[in-house]
Amino acid sequence: MSKVFRSAGTISLFTLLSRVLGLARDIVSASIFGTGMVYDAFLVAFTVPNIFRRLFGEGALSAAFIPVYTDYLEAGDRDSTVRFLNSVFSALFIIILAIAAVGAVGGGLVGSLVPLPEKWKLTFDLFPLMIPYVVPICLVGFAAAVLNTHRHFAMPAFAPVVLNIFWIAALGAACIVSGKPSDAIIILAGAVLLGGVVQFVIQVPVLKRKGVRLRFKPDFSHPGVKSVKTLMLPAVLGLMIIQINTLADRFIAMAFVKTPGGVSALFYANRLVQFPLALIGIAAATAVFPTLSRLAAGKEEGKFALTFKESVLGVLYVSVPAAVGLAVLATPIIRLLFERGEFTASSTSRTSFALVCFAATVAAASVFHLVTRAFYSLKDTRTPVRVGVVMVLLNLALNLTLVWPLQEAGLALATSISTICNVLVLLVLLKKKSPQLALKGLAGGLVRFSAVSAIMGAAVFGTLHLLPAADRFVLKLVSVASPVAVGAAVVLIFSAALRFPELSFMLRALRRRVSK
Repeated sequence: MSKVFRSAGTISLFTLLSRVLGLARDIVSASIFGTGMVYDAFLVAFTVPNIFRRLFGEGALSAAFIPVYTDYLEAGDRDSTVRFLNSVFSALFIIILAIAAVGAVGGGLVGSLVPLPEKWKLTFDLFPLMIPYVVPICLVGFAAAVLNTHRHFAMPAFAPVVLNIFWIAALGAACIVSGKPSDAIIILAGAVLLGGVVQFVIQVPVLKRKGVRLRFKPDFSHPGVKSVKTLMLPAVLGLMIIQINTLADRFIAMAFVKTPGGVSALFYANRLVQFPLALIGIAAATAVFPTLSRLAAGKEEGKFALTFKESVLGVLYVSVPAAVGLAVLATPIIRLLFERGEFTASSTSRTSFALVCFAATVAAASVFHLVTRAFYSLKDTRTPVRVGVVMVLLNLALNLTLVWPLQEAGLALATSISTICNVLVLLVLLKKKSPQLALKGLAGGLVRFSAVSAIMGAAVFGTLHLLPAADRFVLKLVSVASPVAVGAAVVLIFSAALRFPELSFMLRALRRRVSK
């Protein structure tokens, strides 16, 4: 067990480092590109290789590959294991190389032969530079899956840090070589590709120490490859739902937002939403999943329902105030982090409006991660996918409806609405599978937390408007830190006065952690 905690600590350390560097990366990018057409084009071109990364480099492939690879390792037949490993590696390499080649040639032809508006021409000009990234980054994901199976976590966890380092270094070099965003974006595209190659190269020595030497020996008929393919398909469908939404948001923003910069504004706002979401929803879902699985396997329906209810209430207790605080402080947060260089006051206004519309996603998506884990623990992977398909259509319809009056903020609002609807439908369907689940208790908790959060939001808003105008960095920092402190105090005071059990639970957990 101590090894597990040490591994978890290593992963957490590198994840935190990656997120800090990722924020620094975004701050530098905002300073150079602002919310303009050049960065819009880059983000759209970068979206496609990222989709394939999540399908073939991590996520679906890892979920399908690791159990099969573990079976081969447990069987103890080294020759069979090596043949399986090289067969999967070769099949993956052929697929991603074909994707990169077709994408590069197709993107280049469209960019050169088809008359396009400037923003789309720039996107397709960047596409041949960006799509080759799919090759090294998918191999990075495969290497990480192999190493994780061998219980080595440090290097795979460190790999994302490398990309952020290359990204920041490229932007620094671009500032020295040329101050033009159009030149800087080419340098950045090259650095991203090089960063992907380095991420894979640094995995190779560790693989060798584990006795793994990857060789190109394709065998599509290998039974292990067929097993991985069979297991991958449901996971691919599930992941594609999320990726289609992301791709649709960016393409619609590029096509229908009148002023260039819609894609960039959405990107920066979404990055800020991902911070509390990762710390609250994803963390809670990861922690509770084994318990829910054990209770489901043991047919302990009452404890399963109670554990799920308490987990959701705990997440809502933190995420609802976080969502309200993020909405109220959207402008000062974005001004503090991004407003410099090419990221103007206009960029702040656009991004903060998008962030306000995104804010509800913090609470809704946090619960979404919990409810999907509940279905998975009941060995039902189909229901979340089926509901997700419907929600993709809803999100698309809302996108095309709201983008006209609200521009890019309408796309953020569409995401929030479709995520809330997704959660509500899944909760109703989960109630049918687990009749003891008390949805009224969840609704009551949401009302309690929303009421306290509304009071907190008013206190934060009042504090913000009592502060002097923030024109220097220190004042900008104070304009964020002071309202946050007031908001936290209001939530704690009302939670104690109203005797919220969630506060008592969190304090007990904190005391246990400190005592250790």
